[in-house]
Amino acid sequence: MSITRATINEVIAKELESDPGFRSALLSDPRGALTALTGTEIPETVRITVHEESPADIHLVIAAQSALADSDLELVAGAGWSTGNACLCSPV
Repeated sequence: MSITRATINEVIAKELESDPGFRSALLSDPRGALTALTGTEIPETVRITVHEESPADIHLVIAAQSALADSDLELVAGAGWSTGNACLCSPV
């Protein structure tokens, strides 16, 4: 099964609501926390950056101009992960 960005954002949001310790795990070891959550190994070539928003800081994520759509990405990437930068964001 492929994991799209929309799916992982939804899974992360639910886990943040249900598990108070997940936030600190995600901030301290994003790769480990996401692997444990999804059961999917994330390639080392994928850079994971987690941003925690506050009322004074808003983070916007825009796709790179040459980025593929999730549907196209699923066709070329193992388990739906891209080989470029990845930013997994969820509401705080």
